[in-house]
Amino acid sequence: PDNVNLGYARIDFTTSTGLSGSSYGHQFQIQEFRRPEFEVSAKVETEAPHFVGGSAMLSVEAKYYSGGGLANADANWVVSATPTNYTPPNRDDFTFGTWVPWWRIYDYNGGRYSPSSTQTFKGVTDASGKHMLKIDFDSVKPARPYTISANASVQDVNRQTWASSTSLLVHPAELYVGIRTPRTFVQKGEKIDVESIVSDIDGKLIAGRDIEIKAVLKDWTFDAGSWKEVTVDEQVCNIKSADAAVKCSFVAKSGGRYTVTATVMDDRERFNQSEITIWVPG
Repeated sequence: PDNVNLGYARIDFTTSTGLSGSSYGHQFQIQEFRRPEFEVSAKVETEAPHFVGGSAMLSVEAKYYSGGGLANADANWVVSATPTNYTPPNRDDFTFGTWVPWWRIYDYNGGRYSPSSTQTFKGVTDASGKHMLKIDFDSVKPARPYTISANASVQDVNRQTWASSTSLLVHPAELYVGIRTPRTFVQKGEKIDVESIVSDIDGKLIAGRDIEIKAVLKDWTFDAGSWKEVTVDEQVCNIKSADAAVKCSFVAKSGGRYTVTATVMDDRERFNQSEITIWVPG
């Protein structure tokens, strides 16, 4: 009927012959379509690029289709920050951020390599139907870029809720350090050669910058009733960037997994790091 109640319903089918298995039940939902009365749009008001130590203004705007803004309406924000990688233009022959081999991509996307943090915020739209949210970008470790995703929803007095989302990229510094190695597997006693460059976010090479590159080998040991990770070998190389790649060399003294980390600092003392892994058969 036209005046049926909304919600879950059930219809039963039964044959008139009374045979075994001659009945069947089917469930379905009865819903009511409500034409949207307003639309919502979210955007980043502050011009890119964005850096750690700075901030950005986000906005959400709700407007009636008939015209005019949705004033004094509840606005709810869900903002998430997720670490990511950024490669400056024309520099994809180097690793920027954390290099993840193809056989560990699943772990990288779903586990400890990409933790994210989420915060919620509430507000009320102004007379024009707009609400502004300011986000401050605090420094983080490791020093890597983050993707900020913001979802904003607005609800009117009739409890209609519509949402929109936007995102932005936050750079850890104005400089990026890239590293590469000819081999990711070396034999014990062989050299680990690492090349590095320093680039701005547009891909221009920057010379004369201090780069610290560390090669660290760690292992697990059982001590005082528990397993602990200890440093077995640590080697450090300090060089200056140039108009071309510069090289550091380490020695694979022991078998295991060496983590090679390069660090650079910009003029505002903000850091950027890149990391690769070298395997040494035991």
